[in-house]
Amino acid sequence: MITYDENNKDSLLYKINPIVKVLILVITTTIITFDYKPYSSIIFFGVAIFILKFLGRFPLKKIIRLIAPFFIVALSFFLFTMLTRGLTHKYIYDFKFYCFTWRNKDIILSLALGFRILAIITYSIIFVVSTNPVDFILSLIAYLHLPYKIGYSILTAYRFLPTFTKELESIRFAHEIRGIKNEKGFIGKIKDFKKFVIPMLATAIRRGERISIAMEARAFGISKDRTYYRKIKFEKLDGTSLILSIIFCILLVIILQRYNLMNMGIGFNFN
Repeated sequence: MITYDENNKDSLLYKINPIVKVLILVITTTIITFDYKPYSSIIFFGVAIFILKFLGRFPLKKIIRLIAPFFIVALSFFLFTMLTRGLTHKYIYDFKFYCFTWRNKDIILSLALGFRILAIITYSIIFVVSTNPVDFILSLIAYLHLPYKIGYSILTAYRFLPTFTKELESIRFAHEIRGIKNEKGFIGKIKDFKKFVIPMLATAIRRGERISIAMEARAFGISKDRTYYRKIKFEKLDGTSLILSIIFCILLVIILQRYNLMNMGIGFNFN
């Protein structure tokens, strides 16, 4: 499971405002999604690796470990698209392998799909591993005017996820001590689910009551505005990062369009 990594929190990547990271993710995802050629996706993927390596100070081995499972997913989509499109052309084709025939644009489209998935996932990984969830919620409250009641509810749920995981492990150990065997395998875990529902539900209710009492004791929700111990500010680094990212994306689109290396889906023939 990919989560926030505090090991490199002094790096430049971690200092960028979470809202800026979201905007950059949206811009790059939009360009990649509507491009039916692989070149922009390949370039964005390379830039993402550069960001993780040099701006986030992630070791190359760790980057590979983070991306490896999703590389398999991207490769699977590429092969599936190649196989399905390899059965659509009977008479007009550029490449043939046994009963499979492909035209040039079939290979381009399949590569675009594979690298599109890889690039989008890599940028999502950048956001997840370098963004503190608390800072992200505070940024949503400060800049996107998310109601703080909703924001704090999300933070509370996120905060208790590790606690519930430990609680589940404690219940498992308690069952083992009393001689109750837990089923193995995916189907077995589904069958075991009913043994954990009631204890976990009781724990959730107890913790929920304690949280609600504590929040009511502090008059949570009475005022429309509230003060914060830590404020997320929009610094020069954030503005510079956003402007440079937009300029890079614009120049990349112009250059790729100039040399016919980008197709934003207009007039693309899939047949």
